[in-house]
Amino acid sequence: MGIEPKEEGEFMGKRLLLILFFLVISSQAIANQCNYKTETITENGVVVSTKEIKVCEETTYISGGFWNDLMHSEQGNELFWNTLIAIYSLSGG
Repeated sequence: MGIEPKEEGEFMGKRLLLILFFLVISSQAIANQCNYKTETITENGVVVSTKEIKVCEETTYISGGFWNDLMHSEQGNELFWNTLIAIYSLSGG
């Protein structure tokens, strides 16, 4: 009677999945950051003008790798689902 403890492998698998999720999210957030630079022009101790310059680092992915390109193309997506259905059918499902 009572709650049985979960197996250590199941707990570690969930922890690893959570860590991978946060790594992917944080790498996307770091990729597109903006910095602000402020320039102030003064003459004889009086501020004449102030410039604020925004510099952003944008990341453009040309290719996501073989598997990503395969899954996001029309033929690759169709191939994936046909293969999945064939494996399911052959396994007796």
